[in-house]
Amino acid sequence: MARITIEDCLEKIPNHFKVSLIAAVYCRNYLMKGQFAADTDTKNGNKPPVCALRAIAKGEVGVEVLEKISS
Repeated sequence: MARITIEDCLEKIPNHFKVSLIAAVYCRNYLMKGQFAADTDTKNGNKPPVCALRAIAKGEVGVEVLEKISS
C-alpha cells in the first residue's frame, strides 16, 4: 500500500467515525505509552496516524481498542 486512507479500512470496520476514533486512540497509546502493535512502520519514517490506519486495514487493530478505554 503506497497510500492509506480511511476508505482502505472500511472493509474491516464499516463506519468512518469508528475508524477515525480507533486510529486516534491507537495513536494516543503510541505517543503516550509507546504501545504499538508489533512490527509497525514508524522506523521507516511513517507517522503514527499512517501506522494506525495500516494496522486497521491489515486487521491487526479493531474495535477492541475502544473496549479497552471504556473499561
